[in-house]
Amino acid sequence: KYRHYLETFQKWFAKHYPDATYAVQLTKGSPLLGVFRLSAKSLDLLGVASPQDGLFATRVSYDPPVSMLQFPLTATSAWTTKTTVTGLLDGVITAWSETVELTAVGAGNLVTPLGAFPVLAVRGRVEKKLGIFTTTYRSYAFAAECYGVVGKVDSKANETEPEFSQAAEARRV
Repeated sequence: KYRHYLETFQKWFAKHYPDATYAVQLTKGSPLLGVFRLSAKSLDLLGVASPQDGLFATRVSYDPPVSMLQFPLTATSAWTTKTTVTGLLDGVITAWSETVELTAVGAGNLVTPLGAFPVLAVRGRVEKKLGIFTTTYRSYAFAAECYGVVGKVDSKANETEPEFSQAAEARRV
């Protein structure tokens, strides 16, 4: 079912991610799609691609893929992925490294327009290194059983505090 979605609507990059199960827009401020693989053990980010091919297209891959959620997700779950990102960014050949640290930090209910969801909050920290430059991003994802991520809050670049007060974006279902 999801493979068909990739082949039909995102055909240009589907061949580069043969294990992908779905793609979804990463942020409201950018058309870029995260390309994911969902398995019984984890939800992995395989790459990022622009919706359309062309001279300024984006198609990067993560080696190894970034484990965004690990199953079973518990209140004490914590994991880190160190990865290398390579490919095209806006049509330019690029490479950088990332360290992604994710930690479950609590349980509660997230109220959305679809209703209240019992969730586990997962705090994220991404350290992106490009040459001598390092950029840090922080986030909170709210994962609900059977639904996946039902809410997410992302920091602005170079946020130093784990519990940041200025969000670059907040989304919920």
